[in-house]
Amino acid sequence: HGLLPVPPVTSFPEPSEGQLLRNRNLATALGVAPSTVRENLLSGWSRPTDIPKSVDEFGNELNTTQYPDSLIIDARERMTELLRLEKKWLSFLKDDKSASCSLKPMDKPTRKFVHEYSDFWSMHTQSFDPQPNRYVHCVKLLETRAPRPLLSEVARTWRGSVPPKVVAHVKEPTIPMEHMEGEDSIVSSTREFLRTDERTPLRLEPRSLA
Repeated sequence: HGLLPVPPVTSFPEPSEGQLLRNRNLATALGVAPSTVRENLLSGWSRPTDIPKSVDEFGNELNTTQYPDSLIIDARERMTELLRLEKKWLSFLKDDKSASCSLKPMDKPTRKFVHEYSDFWSMHTQSFDPQPNRYVHCVKLLETRAPRPLLSEVARTWRGSVPPKVVAHVKEPTIPMEHMEGEDSIVSSTREFLRTDERTPLRLEPRSLA
C-alpha cells in the first residue's frame, strides 16, 4: 500500500527507411562512419593537419593555399590572436572524439576574421549569443583539414602585392603645319620628306649666224 505502480514497458517503433536515409546522409556529410561499423561511438572525428606537398613536373607546388591580400594584412595586425587560433584549431582537428568546439567571446571584427579564415580550413563556423558574450562555434566537416601553409607563416614573410607593370604611352611627334609644303609633301611621324619630280633637261641648239 502506498507504492506506485510499475509503469508498463514502452516499445519504441523501428526507424523508418526515410529516417535511416537521413541519418546516413548526415553521417556522410560530417565524415562520420555509421555506429554499426565504429568500435567507439565517440570516435572518428580527427582531420588531417599535415598535408603532404604535391608538385608538378616542373617543381611547382599544386596544393599551396593562396590567401587574399586583405586577409594577410588583417592577420599581420592580429598575429598574437592568429597564433592562438591556429594552435586551438590544430589541436581540435587532431582530437578524434570532438566534432565541434567553441571559441572565447570576441568582438565583431575578430569574428569576421575567424569566419573568413575558417573557409580555408573547410570548417563550418557560426556565431551565437548577443554581445558582449557573442562567440564563434566551429564544426568539423568531411573535407575539413589544415591549409598549407598556415596564414601565420604567409603573414610573416609577406612583402606586399606586386603592382602591375605600367606601360608608358609614347606620344608620336607631330609636324608643325608651317613645315608642310602643299600636296607634294609626305609627312612621317619622325621625319618630313619632300617629293620632287625629276626634270628633263632642255635641248639647246646653237643659234644660226645667218
